[in-house]
Amino acid sequence: MSASLGVYVHVPFCARACPYCDFDFEVGRRGDLPAYLEGVERELAHRRTDLAGRNVTTLYIGGGTPSLLTPSQVGRIRDAVGQTGQLALEEWTVEANPEHVDRAWAEGIRSLGVDRVSLGTQSFAATGLTTLGRAHDAAQARQAARILKDEGLRVSVDLIVGWPGQGGAGLERELEEVVRLEVEHISVYALTIEDGTPWTTLVRRGVRAMPDDDAQADRILGNRFYKNVSGTLSGTQDYMAVEKLSELSSSGEWDLIVVDTPPTRDALAFLEAPKLLTRLLDNPIYKVVTASNKGLIGVANRAAQGVLRQLARVVGAAVVDEAVAFFQAFQGMEDGFRDRAQSTLDLLGDDRTSFVLVASPRSDTLDEARYFLDRIRAADLDASGVVVNRMLPATGVGTERAAMIKAGLAGSPGAGAATALADLAAAAADDEARVADLSQSAPDAVLVRVPMLDDDVHDLDGLRRIADLLTADAPSATG
Repeated sequence: MSASLGVYVHVPFCARACPYCDFDFEVGRRGDLPAYLEGVERELAHRRTDLAGRNVTTLYIGGGTPSLLTPSQVGRIRDAVGQTGQLALEEWTVEANPEHVDRAWAEGIRSLGVDRVSLGTQSFAATGLTTLGRAHDAAQARQAARILKDEGLRVSVDLIVGWPGQGGAGLERELEEVVRLEVEHISVYALTIEDGTPWTTLVRRGVRAMPDDDAQADRILGNRFYKNVSGTLSGTQDYMAVEKLSELSSSGEWDLIVVDTPPTRDALAFLEAPKLLTRLLDNPIYKVVTASNKGLIGVANRAAQGVLRQLARVVGAAVVDEAVAFFQAFQGMEDGFRDRAQSTLDLLGDDRTSFVLVASPRSDTLDEARYFLDRIRAADLDASGVVVNRMLPATGVGTERAAMIKAGLAGSPGAGAATALADLAAAAADDEARVADLSQSAPDAVLVRVPMLDDDVHDLDGLRRIADLLTADAPSATG
């Protein structure tokens, strides 16, 4: 076994989803970063014996988007890696998005010992950045590179080439931009649309239902309008999840299917995706656009052309032409999409389907839970169960009795303990009052309280403990 060791740590969090990316990542889950860091520390601690005595010479923190981490959080990863072996870093690289780089962040990671940043520029052209779903602009990319260099960090720039409309001249301009930045390294990747990315999977699934229509999929995947909207169009990933649920349910292979959709906004987007799709397919504008090139005679076709001319004045004729070509490529697939969306709606409303809401007793979390319950009720759906996690333990002493004990022991050696008891009793009572109020929003749901544990749940024994707590009291419906 070599005495030297290189370590890669993956940070699976992103601020947004790029349409071409099939890496392992989560969007909108920055609140999970503390738990993630604890998980990294535990994982590396488990490997300590195997890696003891080896020198860690390279450390690469990639993603995802590691620049969502603060410098102190990056430092925690370094410290955890250091516990596995002797840190003898010859190179330490952190990936970053240009829009996250500022002077304070650069100074912070430099002070930790980071010596190289891989900058996810991908393009310097406005069209390229839009096509690739990036959040920054060229000016931010240039500024980020300058800041990092000013801090003495070595900079590597990523470029993606081959995006629609780039061409040879466009690529030459991109490379000239990189040369002007005078960075140390450039990584160039050819754009590939991987199977499993949201809209590619969606398109291919629809076309396969129509024999000998691979050319139709090629027209969709090659359309510039598709490239611009596929990764950022709201609801595409949610609809793909709906498609997968429909597929799993109709296969008949599974006794139980569990769909976990935190946080609330993701759950609602998932539930609303089938209706959004059917509304699009039934929308008069969609029908006008797809009818505009069928050679129809009469009022409908003249109206379509009139609408498209007005749109062209606002957004440009090229954009309208690309949009029309994109939607017309879907002709013949509408019924398949609509049928699957309706079957999923029927499944969600079926008596066999149960919705279980998990919340904590914090007031803001319970407000969000009430909002979710109101929204699913408006959709003619009901929650079958509500789990309130991290409840403060009952003291066995009421708030009034605890207050009396506190007053009676004031000034005595037991005053501190009495104060803590009174505070705990009051906080537990507040939790219980908020939970009781929540139960009014789901009067027919089973309500289960899970107490706050003295350590985190990270293994099978912890999960068994949670299972015991969930079933211990054999709860009945509230009302």
